[in-house]
Amino acid sequence: AGTIAPAGAGPVNVQVGFARQGASPSAGLDGFIPGEIDITGALGSSTAPLGGVDLISRGDILIGAPAFVAAAQADSTFDAVQQSSAFPVAADQVFVASAILQASAQGRLIQQNSAPTLLTFAGLDIGAPSASAPLIAAPASLQGQSIGGGAWTADFAAGPTQIDLFGQFRLPGGGVINGLNAALQPDLVAPPIAVRASYRINSCAFGQDCTPPTIAIQFQPPPDLSQVTQVDQTSVQGSAFSGAVGVLPIDVGSTLTPTAIQQDDDRLGSANPLTETGNGDLWSGGDASCGPSTNPPTVCP
Repeated sequence: AGTIAPAGAGPVNVQVGFARQGASPSAGLDGFIPGEIDITGALGSSTAPLGGVDLISRGDILIGAPAFVAAAQADSTFDAVQQSSAFPVAADQVFVASAILQASAQGRLIQQNSAPTLLTFAGLDIGAPSASAPLIAAPASLQGQSIGGGAWTADFAAGPTQIDLFGQFRLPGGGVINGLNAALQPDLVAPPIAVRASYRINSCAFGQDCTPPTIAIQFQPPPDLSQVTQVDQTSVQGSAFSGAVGVLPIDVGSTLTPTAIQQDDDRLGSANPLTETGNGDLWSGGDASCGPSTNPPTVCP
């Protein structure tokens, strides 16, 4: 429940649970492998990480605030992804900070996300798993062994029944694997352990990319009007060009060039009619000589 941190030079390792050869070869293994490991404090810190942390449990390994652990104990279907924010904890609290973390459990391995939101992830600040030190281990020396005079037979190769972990991996070169990519890293589980659908890190299933998909926006090209000879008001109603033409038919064939536009007393002027004095009435519709009311009708710009 408290904090374990190194106080001197050199790596400090913490091992919770161990087994060793008994008094005679026929006695099997003895030692101390707890039925459940609950961590509500901190093993190491980001500024003073441990060298290695080994957790071996016959049943569950539960990590988080005391209320979070109590709720997980009482509910066999407890979902850490959904429940993490329901239990107050120091923002970005690190429960385990270590160059190596290995956990062996035959029950559940559940840890609270201590980040302010579920979009970021905190709780573990550990070195990236490796082939020699996978995150979830199945100790070969314990497989199928009777421990404690035959009271219990170890089967860690079956793996935990559920894994929910949150945090980041530090790389030897100083880089950090954080967020959703952590679930894609190799060596998350030892080779004898089959990956289950209930294994998640940072809310993502082990080995699955759950990065939100990139949405590609495609724009439709404008319609090809090269073969169109006549556009009138009826044919464009309800289309993307609705309202773009007036009540008068407009020839959009070969005559649709700047020189074919009828001008009213040449008042359109030259290249930029908006800046030419006296043309405001043409653009605002105030010129009575332009429009369908004239006789004969005049095509307006």
